[in-house]
Amino acid sequence: PLDIPMHFFGGLVAAWSVWQLYKRYEKTAGLTVKPVALLGVCVVAAAALIGICWEVYEFIHDWLYPFIVYQPSVRDIMADLILDVAGAAVFVFFVTANSSPKRPR
Repeated sequence: PLDIPMHFFGGLVAAWSVWQLYKRYEKTAGLTVKPVALLGVCVVAAAALIGICWEVYEFIHDWLYPFIVYQPSVRDIMADLILDVAGAAVFVFFVTANSSPKRPR
């Protein structure tokens, strides 16, 4: 189903958005988070929170409009959240792997 890649890429885009906000405030407000691993955990956690808010929205929608069901089961909800976090983790992995300082040989 289309739901699987949408949640994966949704997590990736959410992480990218949080990363861009961090980079903007790093420059303008002097905000820094060290080490990079802590920043990565914060970005994944923020993307997970965005995914949780989306699932709450779908739950409320199902409650208000029971004839259009977005949440067929708890298993679907958990799979969606896992895919959101996986997409965010993949983004953080590639960004931090490319931004880590290189050691001289």
